[in-house]
Amino acid sequence: ATPPSVAWLDDGTIIYANSRFGLSVVPADGAAKRTFDYLTTVGGIASVGALRGGGHALVGVCGWGCPTARMFIVDLATGALDTLVDGAVRGWQLDDGRVVFVDLDGSVSIAPLDQGKRRFTAPPSRVVDGISGSRYVPDLAVSRNGTLLYALGATSVGVGSRTEAVWVTRNGQTTPVDSSWTFQASGNGGLRFSPDGRRLAVGTIVDGRE
Repeated sequence: ATPPSVAWLDDGTIIYANSRFGLSVVPADGAAKRTFDYLTTVGGIASVGALRGGGHALVGVCGWGCPTARMFIVDLATGALDTLVDGAVRGWQLDDGRVVFVDLDGSVSIAPLDQGKRRFTAPPSRVVDGISGSRYVPDLAVSRNGTLLYALGATSVGVGSRTEAVWVTRNGQTTPVDSSWTFQASGNGGLRFSPDGRRLAVGTIVDGRE
């Protein structure tokens, strides 16, 4: 199955890894969806991540079975890719512009990004090791202020049960987002808030497909 990943950009554009392991771009202005396919060149899209301002995004790309990975910055108008770092499978940009990314080995690093030049301006610094999850769906969430929420150890990501979206307070209390609605998720990469925090984009499995 396609790794679940969706991102909601500052300009309202939604991007996601589609069922053909490519990248789909849904513009906020209602223009036609754009799709880019990299299977015959660099591999399948394993993850997507927003970059500030719209127009560009982070994409993690894997070969079949994800033995290796590479993170790129993609131009969402043309689909052109610029290599950012080898070995990284998923990344997030913080409010201060730095990028947090996780490697296939479960290590998490951070590095300052020059977004205009599409490259890191200093070597990445490792911040934690041993994140659990699958090779392309790590059990890690990153807030834009740099707070990490993660699980350690080697665990598999189940896809069989129904899932309910909930709000969780800092003291651990949960409240359903919509008690009448559940969905079959395929990992923790398919939930993203809109930039204004009022809407939620969800990656789901429907009739066996994502």
